[in-house]
Amino acid sequence: MRDEMVACRSKELSVFRRGLVEASLVALSLALATYSASAEDAKQNPAAAIAIDDVIVTGTRDYSVKARESAAPVTVLSANRLEQTGQSNLASALQKLAPSFSFTGFDGVLDNLVRQARLRGLTSNHVLVLVNGKRRHSTANIGSLVNSGASGVDLEQIPVSAIDHIEILEDGAAAQYGSDAIAGVINIILKNSFDSGQASVLVGSYGPSDNASAHGNGLTRTGQIDKGFALGSQGFLHLSADLVSHLHSNQSGSDTNLYSYTPRVGPGTAYPWIDPKTVGVISGDAAYIRGAAGLNGGYEFDNGVEAYLFGTGGGRRGESFQNFRTPVVSGVNLLSVYPYGFAPATTIHESDWSATGGLKGSFLEDGRWDLGFTYGANVIDVGANTTANPELFRDRGWTPRQFYIGQYSNSQRTLNLDFVKPLSLPFFSEPINVAIGAENRRDTYRIIQGDYWSYYNSGAAAGAGIRPTDASDHSRDSFAGYIDVATKPLPRWKVDIAGRYETYSDFGDTVNGKLSARYDISPEIAIRGTVSTGFRAPTLAEEFYTQSKVSPFSAIIQLAPNSAAAALAGAKALKPEKSTNVTVGLVLEPLSNLHASVDAYQIDLRDRIVSTGTVNGPAADAAIAASGNTPPPGSAGYVSFYVNGADTRTRGVDVKADYSIDTGLDGIFRFHAAATFFETAILRVADSPSAFNGAPLLDAQARSYLTANVPHEKIIFGGTYLRDNWTFALNFTHYGWVSSTTAYFLTGAAPYTVAVTSPKIITDLEIGYDFDFGVHAAIGGNNVFGVRPDATPLYAQYYHANTYNFFSPYGFNGGYYYARASWKF
Repeated sequence: MRDEMVACRSKELSVFRRGLVEASLVALSLALATYSASAEDAKQNPAAAIAIDDVIVTGTRDYSVKARESAAPVTVLSANRLEQTGQSNLASALQKLAPSFSFTGFDGVLDNLVRQARLRGLTSNHVLVLVNGKRRHSTANIGSLVNSGASGVDLEQIPVSAIDHIEILEDGAAAQYGSDAIAGVINIILKNSFDSGQASVLVGSYGPSDNASAHGNGLTRTGQIDKGFALGSQGFLHLSADLVSHLHSNQSGSDTNLYSYTPRVGPGTAYPWIDPKTVGVISGDAAYIRGAAGLNGGYEFDNGVEAYLFGTGGGRRGESFQNFRTPVVSGVNLLSVYPYGFAPATTIHESDWSATGGLKGSFLEDGRWDLGFTYGANVIDVGANTTANPELFRDRGWTPRQFYIGQYSNSQRTLNLDFVKPLSLPFFSEPINVAIGAENRRDTYRIIQGDYWSYYNSGAAAGAGIRPTDASDHSRDSFAGYIDVATKPLPRWKVDIAGRYETYSDFGDTVNGKLSARYDISPEIAIRGTVSTGFRAPTLAEEFYTQSKVSPFSAIIQLAPNSAAAALAGAKALKPEKSTNVTVGLVLEPLSNLHASVDAYQIDLRDRIVSTGTVNGPAADAAIAASGNTPPPGSAGYVSFYVNGADTRTRGVDVKADYSIDTGLDGIFRFHAAATFFETAILRVADSPSAFNGAPLLDAQARSYLTANVPHEKIIFGGTYLRDNWTFALNFTHYGWVSSTTAYFLTGAAPYTVAVTSPKIITDLEIGYDFDFGVHAAIGGNNVFGVRPDATPLYAQYYHANTYNFFSPYGFNGGYYYARASWKF
């Protein structure tokens, strides 16, 4: 196994190094080939020249900067491009369009319902999400498995119909925006039209399933509508709404427990024989129905002051299947309850809302001010259906089949005051743009216990309820001030300097800075670069989340690192992560309809917050007792907690290019290519507390989460052809090597298993037609050839049901085929 891990790692390094060379060659070849093309052709067809002329508001507080003029890499994605992916949620659409953006296609339990995204290989905790430039609250769900410890923004709760475009800043920006902006910033700009509207529908489904019981095969039905209204002659209100229904998919194989103590199913058991090929349900999408609505409005008063209001509200109900259980569970006979066995399902009832209101105006002629207030919250009620509490049935002769597991919730209240003023000085070619501001934020996090029977003794099968010892309610306050100065010392040289001070009520203060520069060597070539320091405050979930799994065989306890119980096992209060970001880039625009860029970056993260491996022994037993839990006699006790456990370094290269050709009567061709190549290395691991008895602080699984769970190579390339009323889109996405190390399910530790998914190319295709009365219709497919990840090796399976590697970035459901139609009015 070690040889396989070494071989896999060697392949990853080889691919990465080769990718760096390929990235440079691709960019240079494209630039040279285009530059040598006839410039006269572009002059003769000026209408065909499509440059990146979008004015951006992300990564700069000089609101006259265009994307192609930025000192840091910024990707702009229109609503039309999001729609053309055929996806019904924002996260899946971004996966198709942005190479540095990724999320896992399948994960366990709640993570299969609340999925979280990454940038540049880091976690969702390192990605700041803004809506109209204002900070968005995060999900209350704390990730497990691949997304261990992450609780970033749930992008699926933002209605796609409300989005005008998205700006992705792929650079560290904590000095500009505060905590979390280490890997980058996603700024979602809402529609602000006062008259236009659109209604659309989409119906799609996966191709043939590997399992005879497809459970709906991922049938998806989506309806979206948005409409703008004028508020007199000085205001607007734009309303939007999405409704999505998605059924289960099922790619499970034979559900035979590889590690079972007794035969799981089949002839000779004490209950009717069960065909193991039909009971597997674990490997598949969760089913859900999700609704979300949004508004964006503004009104300018006669004195020039503008009032604004925007926000979203939504809800989601869903269920995610867990592994099949036979009628005999933990030695308890449940034949009278489930004579043919049962497949539990984790359920959620989620509410999410956010509202921002404020005033903005001008001062001293060209100065601007903005006073805004934002409040957002996320509440997740967790339940379990089609399950039982075996020990309750053993002790009292009955058991519920449904349980209330408990609730996770958080909220965030933010108050911002910003000023921007250009100052003209005689010795500078352009005015100095000065921005100053302040921010106050209050965060809360709450865990509410489940019903008593859900955690009685070992609790409900496939997910015990939240115990009273795990319930908690916490909050914190933070204050920040910043200054940002941008100017052009020379006509072709732009410099931007930012600094930010923040103080938190739970761990103290931090100061961070950023220097950005760009020099235009000529109208066709520019160099740019940034150097910044950053930080990420530990989330309240990381500080105070606890989880107790007590069974007849073991007690596995996740302790809050700030608790007295965790201190007995060597835990210390969390402190913020610190980062140093460096980006150097080359921007090429030899023709007006070509834009290409290459950006190399390095992100050093110090005191990175990770979950420890599990530890047992006297100190662990003392910590478990102090947490209020009582393991059954003779069972083993294990504890883990979050810790500032490692220093990591992520190095990579991002390459982007867009090119268009207008052939007149023969149509318009638009080509695009984008790629990311990176690797993450662990530079240092903190010393283990004495309670670990010499065991490493980070085990093989924890290290895998840091370095191997995201493809280190992702390449997107393709194009669109438009002729008359027809649109043809063909896109390819190449995913590189990705691997996962998994601990033994009973101990949460050794023996470890490793699974590897080899590189794959995913093909997406869409054909659309514009009718004369404003209707656009299209048919298409994602992964039209039904490519699936590698089969999970036998030694890495817990149940035979998980036939494919679950950590695949493109899922394991194969092809997805859809039809959509939209009407603009």
